[in-house]
Amino acid sequence: PRSTSGTGQRSSLLPSAMAVRMRRDRSRERQDHSSLSNVREAWARHAVLRWRIDFEAKRISGSVRYEVESAAGARRFVVDTSGGLEISAARVDGAAVAVSWGASRGALGVAASVPLVGSARRHSVEFEYSTGRGCTATQWLAANGKPFLFTQCQAIHCRSLIPIQDSPGQKVTWEAAVEAPEWCEVLMSGLRGGSRGEWRQPRPVSSYLIALVAGDLVSREISARCRVWAEPGAADAARDDFSEAEAF
Repeated sequence: PRSTSGTGQRSSLLPSAMAVRMRRDRSRERQDHSSLSNVREAWARHAVLRWRIDFEAKRISGSVRYEVESAAGARRFVVDTSGGLEISAARVDGAAVAVSWGASRGALGVAASVPLVGSARRHSVEFEYSTGRGCTATQWLAANGKPFLFTQCQAIHCRSLIPIQDSPGQKVTWEAAVEAPEWCEVLMSGLRGGSRGEWRQPRPVSSYLIALVAGDLVSREISARCRVWAEPGAADAARDDFSEAEAF
């Protein structure tokens, strides 16, 4: 914050020491009662997603690896799951560990936790998993004779897509590599990577903003920085509908 003094010159209201970035004290934050995770004790900073889309089985499988930071004395890392999500294996700092499951909490799902061993404050935590038949984040449709998939994680559906700390105050950067059939275009809510199916989000975002769409899609340019994607038969009309996007 800055103010204008009587001389017309701007002066800072904060001492220079206040400009130093301070560590977030999570222990003083309120508990999010819509999440079963322990974000005040151990929290993810970055997520690496490796997915395979199975249109026939209507399932996404693969892994998520987290870079985790923890408070002193933290002994576990807890994530939210729902919709029958199945974790087949887990590793902490490269070593296989057992997953402990909590009791079902209805719409909130089931907590899954892994142990954090030693005094280190940073850990690598990886889950191999697949979405369940009750996954509420995915919509499996058909378009012009080909399958079509899109996700909707808001408000607390991301926990059925990824074993994750599904709380809006818990933000992560992420990167993803998604395997899909050759005919299928994969898009995500981030920046395109260097290879087909690769995406990244360098800004920390809440879990409900992680989004995926996969299907027979083509693009149309609106401007140097605006592009619309749609099914081949609707692409031109979509471009016309969004033709003023750059002006906005």
